[in-house]
Amino acid sequence: MSDGAPGGRNERPFPSRRDIHGSRIPQKPQGAPEPTEKMRETSVRTPAPATKEATPQLPFPSRRDLRLAEEKRAAGSQAPAVRVPTPKSTDARIAETPKNSDLSSQQPVPSRKSSTIGEFPGFSPVSTGAIPVDSSENNDTSGEAFPLFPSRSAEPRRSKDRKGRKQGNPWIFALLFLVIIAIIGGALWMVGNQLGWFSAGQSQSEEGADYPGPGSGEATITIESGDYGTLIGQKLYEADVVKSIEAFTRAFDANPAAASIRPGTYTLKLQMSAAQAVEALLDDANRTDNAVMVIPGETYNQVRDSMLAMDKFSAEDVKKAFDDPAALGLPDVANNNLEGWLFPGAYEITPESTPQSILTEMVSATVDFLEEQEVPESDWMRVLTEASIVEREVVYTDEMPKVARVIENRIADTTEVHGVLGMDSTVLYGVGKVGGIPTQADIEDDNPYNTRLNKGLPPGPIANPSQDAILAVLNPAEGDWLYFVTVNLDTGETLFTNNFEEHTANIKKFQQWCSDNPGRCN
Repeated sequence: MSDGAPGGRNERPFPSRRDIHGSRIPQKPQGAPEPTEKMRETSVRTPAPATKEATPQLPFPSRRDLRLAEEKRAAGSQAPAVRVPTPKSTDARIAETPKNSDLSSQQPVPSRKSSTIGEFPGFSPVSTGAIPVDSSENNDTSGEAFPLFPSRSAEPRRSKDRKGRKQGNPWIFALLFLVIIAIIGGALWMVGNQLGWFSAGQSQSEEGADYPGPGSGEATITIESGDYGTLIGQKLYEADVVKSIEAFTRAFDANPAAASIRPGTYTLKLQMSAAQAVEALLDDANRTDNAVMVIPGETYNQVRDSMLAMDKFSAEDVKKAFDDPAALGLPDVANNNLEGWLFPGAYEITPESTPQSILTEMVSATVDFLEEQEVPESDWMRVLTEASIVEREVVYTDEMPKVARVIENRIADTTEVHGVLGMDSTVLYGVGKVGGIPTQADIEDDNPYNTRLNKGLPPGPIANPSQDAILAVLNPAEGDWLYFVTVNLDTGETLFTNNFEEHTANIKKFQQWCSDNPGRCN
């Protein structure tokens, strides 16, 4: 230590309290509490003990701040709250308990956010606090001023509240989930019940049970073209002929002849066994011939005669339906001509059927097939016309693509046949015949369908073609043939060639067959 002032006394490194205050050394206010041993232990500058949250601790006011406040109070003015800045570090400073401030009358006010560091709660590291001088004016806990001794009793309760809000109540979520599932399930059940989703299961009740048979009473069932085992079983179940669709399906699959069940109206018994129901459908004695048949190659006049022969409709109704083709759904390209537009097949007559409804179904079937094959509407008439010629010229379907190729080759040829088809089928149609060999008079008859006199295709179809004939036109065989002739009407043998001399020789073969089979070629 260095030497001090004269007199042999060492000088202090810092000014003493007496040097600063003179003779007025602040004394402890009367009635102020004595500092506890714990306060004395913490009156030195020590780092705050670590906590889980490591919240910074605000320092207590300095002695200088308290002295200035005491002087102002002695002067008759009330000292304002002293703002204490928030410490920048997490090391809290705990000052000595002031000896000149009367704090015994002040009530501690709980802070909005506090944590315990050492023995005293701390303050939020975000907000700035103030030490109140008068408790009557500093009861606000909004965060503008912090109390000197915040309450520690509220913090655990608020922590529990925050934890509850974060985690939520698992029972509430479980109940909400069950309610949502119940609502969705109820909605699906209502929709499914309206749409009949559950009717199939009800119709298959009792695990495909079967009646013992043989049944009694009477039921009328109509089987339409295209009906299959399950659909037939549905009709029988609805009429109470069988006990379940499943039982009928088993019996249908077990009977090899079941696939030959024909369309028609059947008279069956109620509550038959499934096997007996299948046998009854195979018995023509139970079937009423109640279908209009369109045979491939027939003309619309032949179809009309078949409907009249059934005696199901009056002649007046049949004639009215055929005379008004525009009401049958014909496309514009048909030019109100029914020929070629009545799709071959069986059309069952129901109690609601009329000649118009049946003809409309035939026309619709032709349009549907053309659309399925993606044939442009502008080509519908050409395709049906060529297909009708193919249908009338050959018997076997495997020769249809060859005939379709001959038609295209002859129309395109400019050196051999010069675009003349020369088809006997068209010549016969032009004179009102549906078969046979054209006579010389027929060949010389000048009409639009006589392809011996006119180039190209006739103005329209000459019959109702089958789907095989239509497919042959859409996919003709590859070849250069220009001529063909059927030389055997029993076997349908047909010879093709691109040479006229060979064709002449093939014609002689046909003439010989006609000589060997008198009356077959007339």
